[in-house]
Amino acid sequence: MNEPSQPLHPEEVALLQAQLERMVASPVFRQSERLCRFLRFVVEARLAGNAEMLKEALIGVEVYDRSPGYNPKVEPIVRNEARRLRAKIGEYYESAPGDRVVIDLPKGGYVPSFVIRVAQEEEKKAAGVPVAEVAVPAGRRMPPVWMGAGATVVAGLLVVLLLGKGRTGGALEPPARLNPLTSFDGFEFQANLSPDGSRFVFVKSGPTGKGDLFVGSRASGETTLLTADGGQNVCPAFSPDGRWIAFLRLSPKERAVYVMPSGGGEERRIREIAPRGVDWIQEGSSVRYCPGPAWFPDGKAVAVSDRTSDDRTNAIFRIPLGDGGATQVTYPEPGTPGDSQPVVGPEGDRVIAVRAASERGITDLILQSVANRKEVRQLTNDHAAIEGVCWCKGDRIVFSSNRTGSPMLWETSVHGGPPLALEGVGRGVAQPTCPRDVFEVAFTETFRNTNIWEVDVGSNGRPRRLIASSRKNESMDLSPDGGRLVFISDRSGTREIWTGKADGSQLKQLTAYGGIAVGTPRWSPDGRQIVFDTVKEGRSAIAVMNGDGSGRRIVVAGESDHMMPSWSRDGRAIYFATRVEGRLQVARHTLATGVTVQLTRTLGGEAAESVDGKTVYFEHGTAGIWQVPVEGGKESAVPGLESVPHARHWKVTEEGIYYLSSAAPPWTIALYRFASGRSQAVFRMESTPVFRSPSLTVTADGRRLIYAQQDHSGSDILIRSARP
Repeated sequence: MNEPSQPLHPEEVALLQAQLERMVASPVFRQSERLCRFLRFVVEARLAGNAEMLKEALIGVEVYDRSPGYNPKVEPIVRNEARRLRAKIGEYYESAPGDRVVIDLPKGGYVPSFVIRVAQEEEKKAAGVPVAEVAVPAGRRMPPVWMGAGATVVAGLLVVLLLGKGRTGGALEPPARLNPLTSFDGFEFQANLSPDGSRFVFVKSGPTGKGDLFVGSRASGETTLLTADGGQNVCPAFSPDGRWIAFLRLSPKERAVYVMPSGGGEERRIREIAPRGVDWIQEGSSVRYCPGPAWFPDGKAVAVSDRTSDDRTNAIFRIPLGDGGATQVTYPEPGTPGDSQPVVGPEGDRVIAVRAASERGITDLILQSVANRKEVRQLTNDHAAIEGVCWCKGDRIVFSSNRTGSPMLWETSVHGGPPLALEGVGRGVAQPTCPRDVFEVAFTETFRNTNIWEVDVGSNGRPRRLIASSRKNESMDLSPDGGRLVFISDRSGTREIWTGKADGSQLKQLTAYGGIAVGTPRWSPDGRQIVFDTVKEGRSAIAVMNGDGSGRRIVVAGESDHMMPSWSRDGRAIYFATRVEGRLQVARHTLATGVTVQLTRTLGGEAAESVDGKTVYFEHGTAGIWQVPVEGGKESAVPGLESVPHARHWKVTEEGIYYLSSAAPPWTIALYRFASGRSQAVFRMESTPVFRSPSLTVTADGRRLIYAQQDHSGSDILIRSARP
């Protein structure tokens, strides 16, 4: 019997997928929709190499629609349904004793077992399996399969491991190998392979965080700098003939598509774009989701994510390099983040895009006809974060997704089918790219270690590392009494909420969502509860739990995204950012009445109430801290903080607002004093802040800063290719 930890060969996967479809379509299972969903979920997870994720709590959430954090001991629905499923499997095999493939759910767990019985010569040929590739010990006979009424499959059947690799129905591929394309100090990312695979262009981000384009030769390993303009030059792509490179330039003044010769030379500005969620940021490697450009095969136009006005959803447009206007290609649902990361098919008649239903990375792949708006098909149904997709040789689609936890590379087809994990590639990888003529995949492998530090302000003391691991520790908040911390960490494998004493001891994991997004944990004023954001039915939602992790419940959810919560000073209400007509605004939800009131009308974001409870301070887009009365009314910038690049690093105290005041090294924390209306630098961080994560807090007396920084980080570009 094949162990859950052993990889399955492609021929085995094909046989098991066919058997799964045969079972759920049978009269035994046909009227049991939820049991079919249970069986499909555990089998597909095992086929994808994610048997370790099959826990009772996860199945309760994913199959039986229980809220994240429900207690399986109190509500043992999964255990009860597993008994029904085992009986149903027994009933099926009693009606189909001749099936070659046996799928079972052994007692004591939720990881399915697989048995493939020896086929007769004619059965092997009919299935397209080469006879020579079936390893059958000489003289050994296959024991018969027998079933009792309602019994499960009997263990001890002979397992037949099929040799060779490759996708079913095609030529067998030799084992894959990995080689580095880059290994510099710092970040190299967003590679794109030339059509013939001989060259690659990529982004390199140096100590200042600025991104420049380099082009490299795979034969010599030599790399050449292409851009040096002071902006962020990202998302490069070779033209179909390899002569040109299109890319996106971000700066405080522009977001525009450029084209330049692939060997270096004069740049040409093609068009300004304004996709939502793509802005000038302090660090190039934080540009994770590309709006394009992607070339059409005739080399006369590129596909780019853009929008027609500030309140419109992102869509994919065809932008000509010469004369002519942009043509809309995809049509996502209004009011959603929309489409990005376009890939144009080899004939130019179809486009793949990543469609986002939520700000929290709730995305899937869609395939859209360029000529016919109505011809659109969803390729995945994972509601997971997708970071990069490429259309490889033939109809093979490779994409990066956190569909089972940390990002991995997955392969599917333009014709559909369940995604399979790409063999020979680990976790923590993204941004795949494929050449046109051979099946090779280059990708970015990132390591980013973030830890929580503390420093005594004004004492000239050295910073001390407070909470650390080999992974990420960030987004922390200090309890009102200064005794406990709550923070986000992926030290257990997925991003979860943790807590501990303020000195970094007695750490405890509070949530176990297993990959469902969580963020922005904040203590209530009495220190008894924690508010945070998570996901419910594909949208960001606000949840509350007790300080020990118990009593989790959703308090704000709906058709829009609700995120980045904070408490009112009396603990009776929660402020949060919500999307209204395509723009983030600040709202307040009163817990006792359940009433939600929109406070801002211009532009909102993360919010915090003043100590006296009279004013709400909030982020105004990507820069600037503004204010509005708690009951709503006139919104205005805090004088002197109109354009600070806060990057979600700010904290309101009785004395003033601590905030990140610099957009480049040296990274400086300043204090804006309410009394004087002036700011003063109080501390310089030794390393890069954790961007887009609320990672700055301070004790009530203002004597101690607690912050998160990147202690070790970088990325390299690797390529997966077949052995010669």
